[in-house]
Amino acid sequence: MPIQIPTRLKDGTPVLLRPLQSEDEARLREGIARLSDRSRYFRFFTGARHLPDSVVKRLVDVDGDHHIGWGGLDMQAEGGPAAIGAAHAMREDNGPEAELAFGILDAYHGQGLARMLIAAVIRDCLEQEITRLRAEVLSENRNAQRLLRHIGATFVDCEGPVTVYRLACEEAEACLRAAPRPSGLEDVYHVLDARGRRAA
Repeated sequence: MPIQIPTRLKDGTPVLLRPLQSEDEARLREGIARLSDRSRYFRFFTGARHLPDSVVKRLVDVDGDHHIGWGGLDMQAEGGPAAIGAAHAMREDNGPEAELAFGILDAYHGQGLARMLIAAVIRDCLEQEITRLRAEVLSENRNAQRLLRHIGATFVDCEGPVTVYRLACEEAEACLRAAPRPSGLEDVYHVLDARGRRAA
């Protein structure tokens, strides 16, 4: 069974964090449709409510090496667990750099979920010898840029409406561990550190 991290958001909402699986396709598709047009534009650079099947399938085609992906589920959502956020790191080859992307459902912004998911992705990246992440963010997406800078990302370039950042995975993890951590982030590191000790 894939590793699972039960925890809570800052407001107490019970959530489950785990690596994405192909079985999550329908749930992820529903979550994308529930994003506001603005948040969908920020994440996918398009406001289209429904993304092409090929895009959604790629998001759940996680192998833990070339594509690392973690998702968050609201465990008390009406109708059963619902997808509320995801973070991904993708690389084309076996090189040390991957592309980082993340998105959180609007109702869950500011609850610490993005940091938890990014922390899990970065830990897996380090285990797969991915040492650098590159993130392309729309220049108007101030919240995402603020979060990236908070975990040590540095500005690289502006490419039209897109701002490019790069971060070293070890430095980013050190920033996440050193900053005051909500209980959710503590839970992430508690579970992932224990996994690392078992694998050693």
